[in-house]
Amino acid sequence: MSGNNSPVSPEGADDDNQGVVIDTAGGSSTQVSFQQLQAVYNALTGKTEKITKQFDRPVRVEINDLIQLDARIAQTLEQYNVKARTCTVTVFHKEDVKEVYSSFERFKAYDSSRLCPVERIQVAYEFLILLPKVNKPQTYTLTIWLVSGVVVFKEMREKLPKELFAIFGTKSGYVEVEYVDYMVARNFVSIVDGWSKSLPVAPRQPVLEKIISKSHYFPVLFKYALLVACAYAITTKISPATLHGTNSFIDLSTVLIWSGVFLFILYRVGLRIGEAVESYIDAYQPLTYIHLNRGDKILIDETHKENGKTLTFAFLGFLGELAMLVAAHLIATWIANH
Repeated sequence: MSGNNSPVSPEGADDDNQGVVIDTAGGSSTQVSFQQLQAVYNALTGKTEKITKQFDRPVRVEINDLIQLDARIAQTLEQYNVKARTCTVTVFHKEDVKEVYSSFERFKAYDSSRLCPVERIQVAYEFLILLPKVNKPQTYTLTIWLVSGVVVFKEMREKLPKELFAIFGTKSGYVEVEYVDYMVARNFVSIVDGWSKSLPVAPRQPVLEKIISKSHYFPVLFKYALLVACAYAITTKISPATLHGTNSFIDLSTVLIWSGVFLFILYRVGLRIGEAVESYIDAYQPLTYIHLNRGDKILIDETHKENGKTLTFAFLGFLGELAMLVAAHLIATWIANH
């Protein structure tokens, strides 16, 4: 379920002049606000609803950003009559190591000297809020998930097909609110979404992103480019003596045999070069990460270097294809004239 994320009155002031008119048994009518209706629904069924919003930007998160998030949420709660609140922070590390902090204050003492990179973070809040038109406090659960791309994306790219990774693989996290009153939930989502948009992001490279999205065409393009270049050179450079000489049949057969062998070799070479270029380009990943400890810093630096290497090798693959095109033309010309 999703909704408009524009800021709203936290106490559901939009409902003051709106609601549902209910006819009573005595023939009179009364107006009930949506806030009251949602409270009645929750009281009768015990059910709550959920609203979720994903973070699509390749964000970079540090501990000061999380502290700022907690401060924004605390500021938002000042507008409500909060009867109780809890916060749990769970840090998942790369080697299946999990640390759970029972409060955000305890999380601030996180050991930044750890060498095990952070894979994911879950920040979970639970609030007991008493709204002005409701007699009973209501429970709201706010959960923020954040993913370190330098840890997770590489594994996902290896496991997911490229089409699915393009859709799901670049999500850097999401916020989820379990709620009774929709207006309150929408306000929490708006606060967290605004925070996520304030985070620094990996620089966009539109040209590279376009190349990555089309990289699966490289094996086909490279192998047929060499075939076409060679075939064109043979057909345009073939010697007239080969076609009209006294031994034209034998000469033509020799040219065709060697041409077939050479075309097959070019086909395989072009395919291999294209596959290598595709592999190197696909290995590139945006530097989106969570930086809490020394291990995160090491992994971020390694990923930055690996990105540089993959782009260098991909460029060398393009140069190799151009060199093969020149070589194919020269060899095909030699075959046609001999």
